[in-house]
Amino acid sequence: MKEKFTVTFSETGVLIREHGGATLELTAAEALMFLDILRQEEEALERMAAEASPLPFRLRARPGPETKD
Repeated sequence: MKEKFTVTFSETGVLIREHGGATLELTAAEALMFLDILRQEEEALERMAAEASPLPFRLRARPGPETKD
């Protein structure tokens, strides 16, 4: 699978860079709002991805263990 985006986290927010050169820079507050929107739409996004997937199997992402700093 070819990477389409690079997501970089900084002290002030998130930078999403498309490999074609386009970028989207979000402050921490904006990134949290975006995350909230994605969570609200998670079921619809999962359904759309499953329907569009050419793979004969399904991949699911799960949160990893929390780490202590």
